[in-house]
Amino acid sequence: MKQQLANYNLRNVEGFKEVAEILVDDGAVRGVRLADRREIHAETVLSNATPKVTFEDLVAESHLTKEFLSEVKSIDYTSPVTKINGCFTQLELVLSL
Repeated sequence: MKQQLANYNLRNVEGFKEVAEILVDDGAVRGVRLADRREIHAETVLSNATPKVTFEDLVAESHLTKEFLSEVKSIDYTSPVTKINGCFTQLELVLSL
């Protein structure tokens, strides 16, 4: 998947890196700080974490309104539904018994 994203002329695609913080400056996301303390600055940052993890753990509370944080904290994650996303280069038949 990393190579497929790179094919879209993205300059910096990082995979399998632990993000410690989403960097925000003047109300806009400017990049991320990785767990190894390295900073990657970018015009666009995608998070595949839940809103709870993204906004409660990765973005400093000072960058968010109390109302927004309240909405994030009220999200109910107790649904019995499981979603699995996949990326395939060809259609495959998968059987589950």
